Amino acid sequence: AHWSEDGSRKIMPVNVLARYVQVVARSLVPKNPRYMLSTFKKKLKPQVSMMEGWLKQKVEKMYLAEKLKRAAVDAQITIGILKVALANPAEADYANPVAEPFVELIDFDDFAFDCGAKCFEDASWMGHRYKVPLEVAKEFTYYGPDRKDFVAAGHSRYNAEGDERITELGRVDHAGTEDDYEEMVWFWEIYIPRKQVVVTLQCDESGRPVEGEEPVRVQKWIG
Repeated sequence: AHWSEDGSRKIMPVNVLARYVQVVARSLVPKNPRYMLSTFKKKLKPQVSMMEGWLKQKVEKMYLAEKLKRAAVDAQITIGILKVALANPAEADYANPVAEPFVELIDFDDFAFDCGAKCFEDASWMGHRYKVPLEVAKEFTYYGPDRKDFVAAGHSRYNAEGDERITELGRVDHAGTEDDYEEMVWFWEIYIPRKQVVVTLQCDESGRPVEGEEPVRVQKWIG
């Protein structure tokens, strides 16, 4: 009633949840983190100063603030998940050169963990799903000798359990179109804390591991 002559005379709630999420995320992550490195050894001060300058440039190049902000938004709705690692050839791009540290946001749809654990720290396993161009996967020795047999997987609107993927919300369905420019292959990367290993499994577009297939890679966890 305060905003127009024909307005409602009763108090009406206004949905400002979306605005609230944006404001909180912006408050939590206003800009890229800053770093200050120091050392007690005088002869190492030039190297430490150079490392500090490299860090500041690196976080800008990897768009760290944007990824942290997106994680803060996810955390207000479900949970925010970030992967921190050294980029291998399958994950590398302009912002993430090979062998350099990178940070990537993991969608809740692409995350899995031991739901039987009493708390997250007690989870016996956890991991995430990701896709790699088929051409890269077949050439990259990281995926073992059977990589030549990899078969491309398409795009699925649904997870293995039958629920619609979050990324499909609001998407316009154009029949006969392909979402991916290149042929892709999907993997699960599973971390097993007690064994201190990371297991990589091939899966289909819905997330089901390829039946009868052995892990394409088992590597020691370093971290």
